[in-house]
Amino acid sequence: MQSSFGAGKRYAFRPQEAESGPLKVGISGILSLETVKEFTADVDGLFARTSAPALIFDLSGIEYLDSTGALALTLSRDKAARKSIQLLMTGMSAETGRMIGIVAPEATYNSNLAKAFSRTDTYRAFRMKW
Repeated sequence: MQSSFGAGKRYAFRPQEAESGPLKVGISGILSLETVKEFTADVDGLFARTSAPALIFDLSGIEYLDSTGALALTLSRDKAARKSIQLLMTGMSAETGRMIGIVAPEATYNSNLAKAFSRTDTYRAFRMKW
């Protein structure tokens, strides 16, 4: 499916295999009404096969996020909670954070959470409470 926004750019979902600890997933491109079905299928597949205690969604590559994409990210949080997996969203731009805040006002900002997973993390994280 090609997006009408940004001359046919799509989104990418890139899990980085980890032997233990949290699994980092790079999410980039456009997460919108046109790509949310693909994203949801990728998330469902990841949850079906992962045994990681935590997931880190790196959103630094998101170029465009609409309310449908923000809702899909929020629903991912709920799926993770049902599997007792902690879900962190990191690297988000101010615009991405604003859109998630509109869809999920219960999201709370935590600048130290990502540091618990890596000694070298300098980015900020959003922790979605449930």
